[in-house]
Amino acid sequence: VLTSHSVNWFLYKCSLFDKNGLAVPMETAAKFGVIFEKILKESVKPRDEQEHDMRLEQAISMVLERHPDLKYV
Repeated sequence: VLTSHSVNWFLYKCSLFDKNGLAVPMETAAKFGVIFEKILKESVKPRDEQEHDMRLEQAISMVLERHPDLKYV
């Protein structure tokens, strides 16, 4: 389970690397963390709308469909 504290700790205590092994600038990592936290908070809504539990992956997909502004480009 990722919490806000987990995301913040990870972003501020660890270095992130892209698929080529290059360090991601801290500013970019911080922006990603803020967006990811919003996505996680929003993912509760579609899960609550369902009678049965759904995978987090499915809930995140629904959030990104509803809020395309949260897609980090």
